[in-house]
Amino acid sequence: MKQNQPHAFTKRGLRRIAIAVFTGFVAACTYSVPSHAQTIRIEATTKSMDWNAVALAGGHVFVAGPRWSGFSGPAVGLLTKNGKIEPFPDADWNGWKPGRDATHRFVSVNALHVAPDGTLWVVDTGTPSFGGAPIPEGAKLVRIDPATGHVLRIYPLDPDIAQAGSYIDDIRFNGRHAYLTDAGKAALIVLDVETGHARRVLDNDVSTRARTDRPIVMDGHVVESHLHQPLLVNVDPLEVSPDGKWLYFGPLEGPWSQVPTALLDDPKVSSADLSAAVKPWADLPPIGGSAMDAAGNLYFTNLKDNGVYQRDVSWKDHETDLGFTSALGGCTLSCSERSSLAARRATGPSSDVPSEAISHHTAVSAGIYRSSMTIKRRDSRLRDAFSRAKVPAKSPCFGGRVHL
Repeated sequence: MKQNQPHAFTKRGLRRIAIAVFTGFVAACTYSVPSHAQTIRIEATTKSMDWNAVALAGGHVFVAGPRWSGFSGPAVGLLTKNGKIEPFPDADWNGWKPGRDATHRFVSVNALHVAPDGTLWVVDTGTPSFGGAPIPEGAKLVRIDPATGHVLRIYPLDPDIAQAGSYIDDIRFNGRHAYLTDAGKAALIVLDVETGHARRVLDNDVSTRARTDRPIVMDGHVVESHLHQPLLVNVDPLEVSPDGKWLYFGPLEGPWSQVPTALLDDPKVSSADLSAAVKPWADLPPIGGSAMDAAGNLYFTNLKDNGVYQRDVSWKDHETDLGFTSALGGCTLSCSERSSLAARRATGPSSDVPSEAISHHTAVSAGIYRSSMTIKRRDSRLRDAFSRAKVPAKSPCFGGRVHL
């Protein structure tokens, strides 16, 4: 074995984990008729983008990927019926280059998320290189009408919010507030959606910092940022409880904590009091994406074994038949589908579930896979369902069309 191979894995692993972990993907998920059989087909592929964000909004499929991954496609794209990717909302928004004004252009999009009102939110880190400083006017949130492409509002993230070393990661909504994670500088960001005012909270708190004793393992190797230096990703995943009273969050490596949203939303609460209110919530492994349904069940991708798991309200972990997705993609649920999922779980199969929701889309690096699915508990044999489905080794999820 050549001596430079471990270092080669370091670079490959760093890029792969970065693509995997910074995921803002919205999927349409619900129960299908219970069945042990699954069919998987490739819904769309690309050689021009590394998709780490997918959103379903207004009857359209939107994709995005970070600039530092080296893609040549648009920062945000609309998948057409013939499988092509059109810049969204237009070419100019996707035309940023060094030296050009970034106020009305995407610099490096990390996440897409659909708000409760159905609008599409784009999280632009403003950082053209992974780990670099955001450029002036680059870090922002962009709220768009998915049906028309009309930009409804831009929320600039000033340098005191998106700081040097920040990586604005993902977003969740709760009433008039939105919560974001900074995976670079270890903090939560609370945004007042009405006024546009943003605050950093739990800055460098123990609950938002990555722990050195919880390495990220993929393909049987510890992922490293540099040779013999495990990659550390600060606060990354987050979810709001169904009743809106709690925010659950944690470093990518875990564990997760919880904090009352009433305290997060109150700017008068001191840093010390807010930190004291944080309590442990769940000891989860390193994950690539998460979703919470209306009943409080959490679904997450496990980076170590490329599986998707359900953590039910009794806090037990089960593998689900969503497990066909690679850890290179994440999963979240839109509000309407959370309700359908919870109702279906409580009552069993029902004709009331919208037919368009009986599907599952997932982003797997440069591919989107669609499958009918059954969510069920499984007590043992937590395996990668891609192996069971015998997906060809040349498929995008295994790097056949992605240079890692």
